Amino acid sequence: MRLFRCLIVDDEDLILQRLEMIFREFDQFEIVGKAYSGKEALELAVELKPDIILTDIVMPAIDGIEMIERLKAMLPRTVFIILTAYSDFAYAKRAIKQNVLDYLMKVPLTSSDIKAALEKAAGEIGIMEAKEEELSKLNRARLENVHRMRKQIFQEFLRGEVEPGQMERMSDDLRLDGKLGPYSCLVMEIGKYEEFERIYKAREQSVLKYAMLNVLEETLRQVGNGFACETSEFTMMGVISWPTYHSQSEQEARAQALGNTIIYNMKTYLKRNVNLAFSPVYNGWSTLPDAYRQCRQRLRAVYYLKDGTVLGPFQPIRPDEEKVSALQEQLRRLVRLLTSQQMEEVEEAFEQMAETAREGNIPRERMELFLRGFLSEVESHYASSGGALPSNPAERMSGLKFEDQLELCRSYLTGCWQMKLSSLRPEIIKAKQYVEDHLTRKLSLEEVADHVNLTPPYFSSLFKREVGENMVDYINRCRIELAVRLLKEKDYTNSQLSDAVGINNEKYFCTLFKQHFGVSPQKFRRQHFRT
Repeated sequence: MRLFRCLIVDDEDLILQRLEMIFREFDQFEIVGKAYSGKEALELAVELKPDIILTDIVMPAIDGIEMIERLKAMLPRTVFIILTAYSDFAYAKRAIKQNVLDYLMKVPLTSSDIKAALEKAAGEIGIMEAKEEELSKLNRARLENVHRMRKQIFQEFLRGEVEPGQMERMSDDLRLDGKLGPYSCLVMEIGKYEEFERIYKAREQSVLKYAMLNVLEETLRQVGNGFACETSEFTMMGVISWPTYHSQSEQEARAQALGNTIIYNMKTYLKRNVNLAFSPVYNGWSTLPDAYRQCRQRLRAVYYLKDGTVLGPFQPIRPDEEKVSALQEQLRRLVRLLTSQQMEEVEEAFEQMAETAREGNIPRERMELFLRGFLSEVESHYASSGGALPSNPAERMSGLKFEDQLELCRSYLTGCWQMKLSSLRPEIIKAKQYVEDHLTRKLSLEEVADHVNLTPPYFSSLFKREVGENMVDYINRCRIELAVRLLKEKDYTNSQLSDAVGINNEKYFCTLFKQHFGVSPQKFRRQHFRT
């Protein structure tokens, strides 16, 4: 049942007391405040935003009608009921002019009259809210269609399939200004998009991206004339029109301030990290494709930076070719160290290689190529010495930040080295790595046994003897450990967690988690990870 918030206003204490007594009889209406003058009521109404205001007319300084006149603009959804001891028609005419819902005489002031007036007000509010909801639905549907149309048209425009003059002619349909005056282009990239794909289903991704698009556009319009559209699976473009700035430092400062606001809003309202790159100020539709490509090029530098980065229009991003040569030599040295088994020097050499890549701002594509080549050489070296190697992570690097790729390489090196030192049979090492690589989907004993070329009964017995637990328990333990790592990053629902770790049954997942830690996933996070 909807509860309606009411403010009562009268300079006579007895009337206020009488109203409070009457309201005790009602379940659907509550008094949230009372005021003894029009001036006091003005301040209180703005603070409380009541659904209904019952007010006297004749009060000192500001009378009830003047108070209503002032509040109409500030509280357009509030309904007003007048209580008065005067039957003066002049007051009634002023009340009618302000669309006051009801005009009640104080004498006699009965609960039935008050209840009837309040129920009438509730009905009016219900009609208003239904109209607003219907209008909101229509606006949302129209906005969704506009965003879909923008996505299609702008993708074609940025590929050169639509001419600048056509963009100007289609501006009304796209809800844009026909003339694209002085503007800056920005490109926003969703951070950790491999996690985004893993955690959210297709429909959830679509809803979240639509919300991000609206937050981006709303933020742009708070500082200028702007719009936004989706341009690829994990990137959105924004255009913000503002005056031309005469110095690079002014443009840089303005871009940084706007970028930080966008990042804050995305993180606060949608719990997502984003990265942004800005162009300098341009003018006209014909310049937009180049401005967009420039932002995309600049955004590649985020590969080396943490999520939540703003790249202004004039920050240097060119790679250092001398560092490229140094990096290649350091990778060759790493392979030599591995070949000669000088493992104590490998970590230091690995860090030097990583620092060279960062300092040189080597483009993502080239760096990924170097790392894949390095991993291939490592694999060849360890494969020649016999034994079952861990799964090479080269194909899992796409879309990851540099630090995450380094961690994959480190893990692979560690796994290869431990394989040589481990007393476990090669089949068991290979099986455990296979489980780790395929943990988030359904796994069976037969599938893992087939991967290591053993019969299921023999493999099951061998695994239990070597590892100390059966295959099903081992897989479940690994999945629960993965759930803990995910909980450390953010607060997931049980359904999201169970999907992310490859357990389709949410109830079964919660039971397993409680068996391992004695509490539910949410309680575990509150106890261990929340500050």
